[in-house]
Amino acid sequence: MNKEWASIWTNFQALVDEVHKEAETAARKKQTDKLLEATDFLRRAQELETRNLELLRHVNKLTHERNSAINENPLIERPASLSSGVNGIVSSDDSGGKPRASECRGAFFDRERKLGNPLKRLRCSYFKNAAGLTIGITWSSEDKDKRCPWFFNLLEGQFDEAVLLCEINNDLVQVIHLPKTFFDRYAKQMSRGKKRRIMFNVGKRNGDFSLQLPNPVGWVDVSNYTEKEPLLCPHLEFV
Repeated sequence: MNKEWASIWTNFQALVDEVHKEAETAARKKQTDKLLEATDFLRRAQELETRNLELLRHVNKLTHERNSAINENPLIERPASLSSGVNGIVSSDDSGGKPRASECRGAFFDRERKLGNPLKRLRCSYFKNAAGLTIGITWSSEDKDKRCPWFFNLLEGQFDEAVLLCEINNDLVQVIHLPKTFFDRYAKQMSRGKKRRIMFNVGKRNGDFSLQLPNPVGWVDVSNYTEKEPLLCPHLEFV
């Protein structure tokens, strides 16, 4: 059921992205009827996304309570469905990659809302904050075999700031928030991939998170942009 739900939600997000484009086209061509139809769909989609995030918050809480009870009482057998990854390390395949990214983005979105920093979703990985800046929020599992265990990418020209969610164990992600001033300084030196994507290669240098840029820049310390405490984001299991 977990994979089926993840597939449905991924397809729904893709549909929302398509309708956003249709709305932009209708507005540009002054097609009032199509614009109203698209706007109504997006309004209802936003309501569903808000309800979904609220549901995820409750599931997170219930999962955390259950895991805490299991950890405190060794007589309770831990179900196989509550375990994931190898040696506590989660890879993108453990939760299907995209579903796990959605979980972590949802946890960050919910945390920001509670802190009074609401975000408006534009597309799958892109949100607008109260200041009008577009933030790309992207997630990566940890690959300890690589020099840069976390790898991210975002579309060039589609964001002002970036939030990198680095999975550091089963239920925690380290948040790195790169502000607009960072890209004003380093954007031209960053790696580009296919389809105009900016690449982020993140690793640790002397215990601090750093971003590796092509030579001659090399490693850039991003510890000042790294939150002090990791963000709780339990794996969700739908039964």
